[in-house]
Amino acid sequence: IDRFVINKCYTIKQSRPDFRPKIKEAGAVLKERGKQIIYLIAILSPGSKAEFFKIIQMPLV
Repeated sequence: IDRFVINKCYTIKQSRPDFRPKIKEAGAVLKERGKQIIYLIAILSPGSKAEFFKIIQMPLV
């Protein structure tokens, strides 16, 4: 598997801390393994970008 795609990522940001915790850890784990991960999100405001990246444990690019 070369890449992972996660759809409707707004649910990650809007969810409680105990909702699908493995998805929130996926970014950091896959990056360590050299895998690409694509998050599809259509309703993320520019002001929420930093918070979203923090939740998924990825550096803001």
